[in-house]
Amino acid sequence: MFRDYAARVCAEVDAAREATGRRNGQGLTLGWHPSSRWSAAVGGLRNAIRFDEGRFTVRMATLRIDHTPSTQLAGSLLLQWDNVSHELGASGRVRWQWQPGRELIFSVDRLGYTGEQRDTLPGQTRALLKLVWTLER
Repeated sequence: MFRDYAARVCAEVDAAREATGRRNGQGLTLGWHPSSRWSAAVGGLRNAIRFDEGRFTVRMATLRIDHTPSTQLAGSLLLQWDNVSHELGASGRVRWQWQPGRELIFSVDRLGYTGEQRDTLPGQTRALLKLVWTLER
């Protein structure tokens, strides 16, 4: 477990071979956990993809902030951008568990284009409200 003011570094390397090509990826995430309730992470990921038809490299940047004021309430915000789609995505989540087996989850996802596509393609927004009610015998 992380103690207060803990920092972390996570590196990952992977490769995959598919029927039509292959991919290799590298990623690095830097995280900070300033208290038992707050954490933040910034990361980068590179995927080199090769198909029979051609090759390209996807670079992705992420920023995540989490807040957990209690065991019953938690929230997170994720920002993500990549160089191929030129999309900036934002996801917000709030989870409230007022008793075991009873919880409410609310999420909002926003996807918008950057660069040259900004004025030609519309952004997308999606919201979800979910009620979880576990029935036990």
